[in-house]
Parts: sequence; C-alpha cells; structure tokens
Amino acid sequence: RGVGNALLERAKLHARNWGGHEIFTHCAADNRAMAELAKRHGMRGVVDRGEADAYAEVPAPDASSLTIEMMAERAAALDHALKEQLVAARRLAFAWMPVREIG
Repeated sequence: RGVGNALLERAKLHARNWGGHEIFTHCAADNRAMAELAKRHGMRGVVDRGEADAYAEVPAPDASSLTIEMMAERAAALDHALKEQLVAARRLAFAWMPVREIG
C-alpha cells in the first residue's frame, strides 16, 4: 500500500528541513519488508544479534524541500479538517433521524 514508503519519505524530508544530518531505522534482522524499504531509500545497514540498523545521510535543506514539506502539512491539515466535518455531519444527520419502533 505504500504506507511505509510514505512515512520514511516524510521522515527524511522532516529531518532534512529541521537540521538533521542522517536518518536511522532499527528493526528485527528478519524484517524483509523494512530491509527492502531501507535499501530503496539508499540506507546502509548493519545486522547484529538478530537486530538490524540502517543509516542514510540527509542533504541540506533547500527552497524545494521546504516548499514540499509546507505543502504536505497544508494538505494534511485540509484532509483532517474535511474528515472532521464529515464526522460532524454524520452525527448531526443521525441526531435528526426519527426513532423507529421495532415490532
């Protein structure tokens, strides 16, 4: 579904724009999905005693990365607001529905 990829992309962007120099992941050594994800993002890994760590350097921020993060934040805020309005509308509609007797 791409959730892990989206989360890692977002974490890299956030680290980049907020002064991070590298990003780090930690998981069980047999977690193939995380290992593939880390590999796709150019992370270098170390496996020790059943655990795996992966690291990647994060480039310095620029106007593009700052704009992308700002737009992602605004899109997330809009999505959240729309979902809150939908829930409120459903509650209001349910409150106005007549109660029907059974039987």
